[in-house]
This record gives sequence, structure tokens and C-alpha cells, in this order.
Amino acid sequence: MLGPIEAEVGGRPVDLGRRQQRAFLGILLAARGTAVSTDRLVEDLWRGRPPARPVVSLQTYVSNLRRVLEPRRPRRGPASVLVRRATGYAVRLPEEAVDAWRFEQSLTRARALPAEQARPELTGILRWWRGPVFGEARDEPWAAPEATRLDELHLLAREHAIRAALRIGEHTEALLEARQLVHDEPLRTEGCRLAALALWAAGREPDALDVLRRHRHLIGDELGLDPAPVLTTLEQAILSQRREVLRAGTGGHRTRPAQLPSRPAVFTGRQREQDELTALVRASAGTVPVAVITGMGGVGKTALAVHWAHEHRDDFPDGQLHLDLRGFDPAAEPVPAADALRSMLTALGTPAGALPSGIPDRAALLRSLLTGQRVLIVLDNARDAAQVRDLIPGGAGCAVLITSRVLLTDLVTTHHAYPVGLAPLAAVDAHDQLTRRIGGTRAAADPGATRAIVAACDGLPLALAVVAARIAANPSFPLAAIARELTGAGRLDAFAAAGVSRDPRTVLSWSYRHLPDATATLFRHLALHPGPDVTVAAAAGLSATAPDIVRRSLHQLVAAHLIREHRPGRFRFHDLLRAYATELADRHDAPAVRELVVRRAVDHYRDSALVASAVLVPRGGPLPPPIAVAEALAWFDAECPNLLAALSVAVRQGDRVSCRQLARALAPYLRDRLHRIQ
Repeated sequence: MLGPIEAEVGGRPVDLGRRQQRAFLGILLAARGTAVSTDRLVEDLWRGRPPARPVVSLQTYVSNLRRVLEPRRPRRGPASVLVRRATGYAVRLPEEAVDAWRFEQSLTRARALPAEQARPELTGILRWWRGPVFGEARDEPWAAPEATRLDELHLLAREHAIRAALRIGEHTEALLEARQLVHDEPLRTEGCRLAALALWAAGREPDALDVLRRHRHLIGDELGLDPAPVLTTLEQAILSQRREVLRAGTGGHRTRPAQLPSRPAVFTGRQREQDELTALVRASAGTVPVAVITGMGGVGKTALAVHWAHEHRDDFPDGQLHLDLRGFDPAAEPVPAADALRSMLTALGTPAGALPSGIPDRAALLRSLLTGQRVLIVLDNARDAAQVRDLIPGGAGCAVLITSRVLLTDLVTTHHAYPVGLAPLAAVDAHDQLTRRIGGTRAAADPGATRAIVAACDGLPLALAVVAARIAANPSFPLAAIARELTGAGRLDAFAAAGVSRDPRTVLSWSYRHLPDATATLFRHLALHPGPDVTVAAAAGLSATAPDIVRRSLHQLVAAHLIREHRPGRFRFHDLLRAYATELADRHDAPAVRELVVRRAVDHYRDSALVASAVLVPRGGPLPPPIAVAEALAWFDAECPNLLAALSVAVRQGDRVSCRQLARALAPYLRDRLHRIQ
């Protein structure tokens, strides 16, 4: 495919027939193994002017090509290369059997190698190109999209080969190849950058500046554009003789940072999230993949990021950068973007005296230093999108993992960041993690207590780690006693221990203290709600606040991972978060205020149930339409656990009026549900 459509069988060229027959094979190759329908084949081959019997012609092509490509196939035996599908035909070949497929596979592999290994690999595969992709059929409608894609991969391979040559000191070869690339693609930014860099490395600064200036004039005259920022930055670096930019681009005395923290000693589960991260990086051939791992405090965001980074560090041979941005640190302010850039630039070998002063210039230098490199950047504990936006490289090859307690929506929309939401561990993974931490023998000695401890931690890795540390430090303590502490009153106290600075209560407080006052108040008062989940209407009722204001506060709590929207429009707590919010309510709200909140919740469910019940059992007047009855039943289905919880509160408080009204409102619904069950 990387030239005229040709084939070899057993190492010998074979005759693929006339142009139309070769085009038939080309269409199937362009589909990369996907079946092409007969109708599509007819349209692509004859452009709306098919012969009298086009299907017969197709069958002839198939027969001829099978005879050539599978000479040893029995006369009526099943085909293995050109196969029939329900809707048409497909080519079934291994990746290495087609030069274009093998080229793409080899390019992906080479881009993950160090420069000294990538260079011979790239120069080898570049020799496979024999002319325009698909040869004489290059401009056919069926060929053009795939040819354009492969042409772009060809240019990427040439650029990567030049970068590799610069890094291993083959400056003459790099210069020759870069000049040819500029000649072939004069508007291409990276070709110009590499040519200027190679000339600078050869000590030919005036020629390097001339390449950049000619490029500026060319794109200005033809496209009316300014040069890309990476070229402007390079021009300024040459003029000011900032040799660290040259060293970074050519590999001379270049620092390969290896800043990852040690991998977690115990890591379980999260396979789906790891697969998502891996797929994201592998699918981002021409862009910088950015993943944002979000979740509540203590759910294991950093552990996932660091574990995955260690598993894939060989995919980033130019280094790994790690930075704690302290977005939710109680003892320090978040790291400003300017300071974060300084840390990253110095880690990449930029002398302190050569650092630009402003954020835009530092960000531009970072992009320049990382162009053409494969560096993994882990930005931990981000406060918001503004803190990390300038820390993201511009060119393909690098990848960025960001962890945050908040949904960085701006980053998802502007940088196409991929959100990876982290929920608490599944029960089996949580049990496995605790068992690995405390030892299988001790866990098996009292399996009931072990299960109770796992349940009390509710899938929160931080809680599991703290409890496991306490168990390990007190080998004589029975697990049953610890389980009782974790499930009794003041359960968060059982997670606190001397010398432990990151227990669940402390970590959750870092998120709470960043909430606006009204949202913080709602967070506390939601914990007083008697049922398992709330709607906007219920939250508005218990807080005596307008629904639109409550809705904003609920979304702020979801964004901060302090509550979860487990179903559309319905919000609930993680068990430990509810315990923490209850503590806060006891501490900050007077008893009379707490009683009033509970009273409002009961009133909301009582009044709403009476309205819905009146639809099911109308008292005079016309019968309600069926849709109204269905909506009332659906409301009761959704709110039944909350209604029963509100009834229990009314009984406990001795509120006979509410008890009577709630019971009367629930009766027709419960009768209907019993009838449905029977």
C-alpha cells in the first residue's frame, strides 16, 4: 500500500491483474479488515456507472485474486485471505503482512523507545515508502482518507527520526533530513523547528534564524497567520543564546527526571480505571492525553495515578514528572502555576538564572522543552483547572495524569481531558486489601469481624489503611473489638490514632473547608435527613431554601465529591461522609436548629405524600388522568424508603398528627404495591 498496490506470495511478486481488480483489493485494504458491502464496492469502483452485471464482475475479481493470493487453496476450499462476509467482502491478514499496517505498528513501538533505539527502527521503516500511497489510485474517493492518514503518519515518523538523530548526536544527518522535510512541507511547524534546531546545534545561528524568518513570511503571505508560539520561543532562545533550550532539544546533558513517588505497597482493584487510562494514552497518537482522576477524599486517587504511572513508566523513556499541587492541603496554600512551572522546568534541566519571569513565557518554554519527548506528568491534588492549565504540554508524545477532589469541568471542555471518576472499592477488593495488609492468617481467624470491618470502612482505601495500621500495631486486640468500635457511636473516632495525620475525618475536613457557607450548611443539614437519599425538592424543604439555590449547592457538593448523584436527580452520602456531616451538625448547629431541620423534612414528606395520595384516591370531582396516576405511583416508588423513615421519626417524636397523615397517605400506595406483588 505504501506505493502502487502490489503483493508478494512466498517472497515472489504476483500479478494482481488490471487496474479495476487492483482497486478492488485496495478498497478492502483501506478498510483494514472491516467488511465492505457489495453496494459500496460497486459505487467506489464504478462511481455511479457500473457495468450491466456489476456483481458478476466483483465475483470475477474475487476468484482471480484468490487464485493469486492463495495458490495452494483447494479448488472449492474455504478462503482465508479474501473472505466473504454477510454484506460483502473483507481482507483477513495479520498486521505484519501489509506494509502500511506494519508501518503504523512499528511507528507506535519506536516512539516509545529511547532515541538510540528509535533511530535505526525509524530509518528502517521509512525505507518501506515507495511512492504515493495506493499509487495511481491515490486520489480515488475510497483511497484519499486512508492515504491522507498514512501520509500524516509518514511525516510524524520523519520528524521523530530527526529528533532521535539530534538526541544521539547525529547532527549532520538530522540537518539533511530536516532540510528535506522543510522542502517537502514548507508550512509544517515541526519541520521548521527541527531544521532551525539542527542548524543551531551545528553552530549556524544566522542560518537557523533565517529558516524561522522565511517560515514566518511564508505562512504570513499564504495563510495570513503568525508563526506558532513554539517557533517564536525558539527564535527568542537563539537570539538570547539560552543554551538550555538547545540542550533540551538535542539531548546534550539533558536531565531525564524520575520523580514518581514509590508505588503503593498494597494496591487492589481499579482494573477498569487502569484499562481506561491505558486506552486513552494508546488512542492519542497525535495529541496530549490528559486524564483527570476525581473522587472523594481518601478514595485512592493518588494511589491509582502512581500505581498506573509505575506500570507504564517504560512507555515514557524521556522521564516522569510528579508535582503535589497541594490543592486541598490544610497547612499550605495551593501551589501557584508560576511555582509549579519553575519546579518542572528546573527538573528538566533549566538553570534557575535562565527561567523566564512570567507564566506565559514559562509555559511556552515548558512546551518547547517537551516537544518531541515522551514524558509522563503526574499533577496530584489539583485545586481547579486554572492551577493546571499552563502545565500541560502542547505536542504529542507526553501524557498528563491529574488528581483532584473536584470535577475539573473547564479542563474537560477546553483540553478534552478524560474524566476518570473513582468510586469506593467494591466489597471483594476492599476485603482483599485489608487481608493483604493485616495478613491472611489474622483475617481468617475471625472472618465475621473481618467482614464487619470491611463493611464499616465502606470501600474507602484510606479508612482500610488506617484500620489495618491499628490492627498491625496491636496484635493482641481481637478483631471483633475493633469492629464494634467502627460500628458504634462516634465511629470516626475509631479511625483516629496517635501519629496518624491522614485519618478519614481529617482528610474529609480539607474538602469541607473549601465550601461556600450556604453549601457547607446544606451539607451538615443533609446528614439530618431521615432517609437514604434526597431530591432537590426534599433538600429545599428541609433547608427552607429556594429550589434553584439548593440545586446549585447540591451540584457543588457533587463536584467536591461530598455527596453522590447515584440516580438522576437523587443524591446520597457515602456512609463515612454522612457520619462526618452529622458530627459537623452536632458541633456547629444548635439542638433547636437540628430539630427544626428534621421537622421540615418530615413536613415535606407528609405534605408531598398527601398530594400524591389524593391522585390515587380522589375525593370527589373528576377522576385524574392515567398519566397522573402513573406519576403518583412512580413518586411513591422512589420515595417509599424516605416516607417510611419520616414516619419512624414522627413516631419517635410523638407527632401523632404527622403519623396519622403519613400512614393515611401511604395506605393506598402500599395496597397497590401489595396487589402488584401478588
